[in-house]
Amino acid sequence: MGLLGAGLVAAGVSGELWEESKIGTVETCIRRGNDALSSLLSKEAATAQESAKLAKLEADGAKASAKEANDTAKASQERAGKVDKKADALNTDLVSAKSKLEAVEAKRAELEKSLMSLAVCNAPRILPTWTMGQGTDRTKDKSSTDPLKPFAGTHVVFEYEQYDAETRRAAIQLANSLLAAGWFIDKATPVTGLKDGVEVQHFMSDGYDQLGYEWRADGAGNALLDFLHSYNWQAKFGWPVDENNAIIYGTKVVPLGGLRVRAGIYPAVMFIAPPGAKALADASAAESKYHEQMRKEDEEKMEKHRTEVLKTLNPQEAIRYKAQIEEDNKREQQFRERSRSSPCQPLSSIFPFAP
Repeated sequence: MGLLGAGLVAAGVSGELWEESKIGTVETCIRRGNDALSSLLSKEAATAQESAKLAKLEADGAKASAKEANDTAKASQERAGKVDKKADALNTDLVSAKSKLEAVEAKRAELEKSLMSLAVCNAPRILPTWTMGQGTDRTKDKSSTDPLKPFAGTHVVFEYEQYDAETRRAAIQLANSLLAAGWFIDKATPVTGLKDGVEVQHFMSDGYDQLGYEWRADGAGNALLDFLHSYNWQAKFGWPVDENNAIIYGTKVVPLGGLRVRAGIYPAVMFIAPPGAKALADASAAESKYHEQMRKEDEEKMEKHRTEVLKTLNPQEAIRYKAQIEEDNKREQQFRERSRSSPCQPLSSIFPFAP
C-alpha cells in the first residue's frame, strides 16, 4: 500500500510536471503571440501615424492650394470687376461720343441744307439745252427737253417783264427749250406788272366739246412745271383771269389746248425773318404748326378708314385697292410739289406755310 501510494504520488507529480510543461509551452506560445501581436499593432500604429501625418500634410497642402485658389479667384474677380468698370466707362464714353457725333452730323446736315438752299435761292434761271448720243441710232439720243416732248405741238403765248434783263434772258432760255421739244411759241409779248417768278396757265374750255383740249393743256402745264422745278426755277400754276380776277374761258388769251406762260422778275427771298416782322413770323409759325397737325390727323383718319375698307375686301379686291391707294398718294405728292412755287427754302421764312 505504501509502495502503491508512493507510486501514485510519483505518477501524480509526473503528470503534474507534464501538464505544467504543456502549460508552460502554451504560455510561451501565448507570450510569443502577444509579443508578435504587440509588434504588429505597434507597426500598424506607426504606419497609421505615418499615414495620418501624410494625410495631415496633404490636407494642409490642399488647404493651402484652396486658399491660393481662393486668393487667385478673388484677385481674378477684382480684376474682372475693374475690367467691367472700365468696360462700363468705355461704353459710357462711346455712347457720349456717338451722341456728340450725331449732334455734329445733324448740325452738318442742317448747315449743308442751309447752304444748298442759299445756292438754290440765288441760282440764275438758266435752262441748258443739251443732247447726248446713244450710238448710231439718233432716235435714241437723250436731251434736256425729253420731259416736254410728249406734249410736242402745244401752242404757247409768252409774256415777260419788259424792263428786267434777267427776266428777258430767262424767257429766252425757256422759249428755246420749248422750241427744242417741238412746242410752238405763238407770240412773245413784253409787259409790266407781272408777278414774281413764272406762272403757267392752261386753256380753260368754254364748252363740253373742248374738255379734251383742256385736259391736254392741263397735262402740258404740269409737265412744264415739273420741268422748271427740276432746274430749281420758282414756278407755279395759275388761272387765266382778267382785271376783275374772273377766269377767262376759251381762246381769248390762251391758245386752244395750249398755255399762257408769264415770266416775272426773279423772286425776292427773305432768308431770315427780320426783327421788325417777329410778331408776324411767330403767328405764321403757329399757323404752319396748326396746318401740319391737321394734315397729320387727316392722314391718320384716312389710314384708319383704308384699313377698315381692306378688311371687307377679298384678296383680289385688296390688291386693286392698294394699287389705287398708291396711285392716289403719288398724285397727291405730285400735286403738292407742283403747288409749291419754289424749291427754295429760306432759313427762317416769314410765311413758312406758304407754297
